[in-house]
Amino acid sequence: MGFDFKDIIEISSEGIVIINKNLDIVYLNSKAKDILGLRNKYDIPHKKGILEKGDIIIIGDTSFGDDDGGLNSKDLIKLGLNIQINKGDFFLFIGRYGYGGKCNYGRPASAVCRLEDKINNNNFLVEIDYSKKVVNININGINIPYEFIKSVGHMVILDNDLNLKFYQSRGYTIRGESIREILLGKEFMEKSKDEYFEINVLNRKIDEVFKEGNIYNYVNKVIATKEVIQSIYDEINKLPVRCSFYNIDDFVVVKIEDISEIKKITSRKVRTFKGDI
Repeated sequence: MGFDFKDIIEISSEGIVIINKNLDIVYLNSKAKDILGLRNKYDIPHKKGILEKGDIIIIGDTSFGDDDGGLNSKDLIKLGLNIQINKGDFFLFIGRYGYGGKCNYGRPASAVCRLEDKINNNNFLVEIDYSKKVVNININGINIPYEFIKSVGHMVILDNDLNLKFYQSRGYTIRGESIREILLGKEFMEKSKDEYFEINVLNRKIDEVFKEGNIYNYVNKVIATKEVIQSIYDEINKLPVRCSFYNIDDFVVVKIEDISEIKKITSRKVRTFKGDI
């Protein structure tokens, strides 16, 4: 009994994505799904749903308009806000969907930007720590953090009884769960505690899945020239990766290595040395 090529690829320690000449994704191994946030098991579950008027929303956006679905000031009317925020500013919000709330925004003047408020005697805090590279949302002493490399749009949604409806998690760009998409009515997916939840991207175009970086261009180049491209440092949806590209018959094989931990360490050292954010 022989091995199928998928059996060999599946045990690889690197993420493997196979793309055909039409630029469709035809296979990913489990490691690639993990790296790209396509396969997750969650500690805190919630059901699928949509944002509804009166829901409590807490937002921590490190760079307005970047990695939040292209959020713009007009979209904030959905939150009950009529303000102008510049692209790249931080944006913090605590309030109710459609009824406004408390916000803080602008260019970061210190390593930590924070906002606190009370709703119905419940304590809410959202904080961006640019030195530790984390956005933390705290609800009555319970933390829901999100670590980032360059930028992130973190959001938590609760109903009026403080039941958790949604929280941001890795892979939200591919899932179509950015802040802007959810504010504009996109349904968010269920998070399950008991089993892995996978997003199926097979037969989707790579530019629909790899929305950031130059992966699309490298794949096109390999299809056209048949050459091998090795150890390219790039990003996939703001995730720092190292990729290599190989032409095999009519397919491009992309090897992906997650280097986000290396980037975190490097970024922290540089910021500590410079003494700024």
